[in-house]
Amino acid sequence: MSLGLESLEETAVEQITAYHTTPPDIFNIIFSLSAYGGTYSREKMGAYGRLEAWQFMRGLVGVEAETSVASASESAERTTWVYYEASNDRFLHALVWFGMAALRPDGRSLVVLAGSDTD
Repeated sequence: MSLGLESLEETAVEQITAYHTTPPDIFNIIFSLSAYGGTYSREKMGAYGRLEAWQFMRGLVGVEAETSVASASESAERTTWVYYEASNDRFLHALVWFGMAALRPDGRSLVVLAGSDTD
């Protein structure tokens, strides 16, 4: 099966590691990236980092930007989360690299977010 993901292009199944994770784990990854920045970006720090992280979480679970944190959290809890990495040229184990997928509560839509801070 192929999802056509650039982050997994030309990668054998045996080279992929994926595991079920939780909304707090996903939020912590996104918050860390937002609050502290990456190799080539500036940090947003505390409140602005949280705001940006919640904007990402809302997008990942498919709720409107104006949705309350409580409602977005409920949607996140009903979402199935997977974190993945691969032994390939895209996941170079640099300071920042990640792959995450969210199967939304409707069970019919999948959102994937992958990124790296490498050159």
